[in-house]
Amino acid sequence: MSITSISLKKETEEKLNLLRKIYEAKLGRSLSWDEFFEKLLEKEEVDFKILKLSDKGAEIMLDLLKKGRESWRRYA
Repeated sequence: MSITSISLKKETEEKLNLLRKIYEAKLGRSLSWDEFFEKLLEKEEVDFKILKLSDKGAEIMLDLLKKGRESWRRYA
């Protein structure tokens, strides 16, 4: 087994840490990073409901998506 590393922005790392802690709390046990990512990638074993955005988070994501599309349309 080889070990790799990936570069992440600090904000992305913080979000992943938070998601991992939330998921660990729901499962009632600690997960290694490998276990966490495997759980995320195995649809039949992941309860994606616990990773849902709040209403406010969803509104922010929708707003960002709309702004991105407006920006894209200017160049298309």
